[in-house]
Amino acid sequence: MSKSIIRSAIFALGILFASTAWAEDEASEGGTTADPLFVSMVPHFTVNLGAARFLNMTAETLVGNEDTKTALEQHMPAIRHSILMMLADMVPDDLATSRQKEIMRRDITRAMRKTLKELGAEDDVRGFYITSLVIQ
Repeated sequence: MSKSIIRSAIFALGILFASTAWAEDEASEGGTTADPLFVSMVPHFTVNLGAARFLNMTAETLVGNEDTKTALEQHMPAIRHSILMMLADMVPDDLATSRQKEIMRRDITRAMRKTLKELGAEDDVRGFYITSLVIQ
């Protein structure tokens, strides 16, 4: 390795360690972060994918505050409906890769936020996280 590459690597590591230390200092100065709020999407989702296959999925939703958690729980039937209708339009090839599954996850997050907004509810949904996914 040339000396310039080694110097660049050492410099990059120094910046990384300095920024990590700065973030830890900032957090310890009273900038505590709240625990994440997850809402279980129960029961799990089961939907036909085409004629002879089905998808079974469990998931959790990350929300930004208690108001959104309450709104999500209150409007769970409408939220589940929008998710199930989205999933029902899929075929197994739509979920063949991890990239396609990630796109589905993001689309579900958007659909949840849209549904809550249409119902006039708090919509600080931060993410939809798949905890189990089986296609048979």
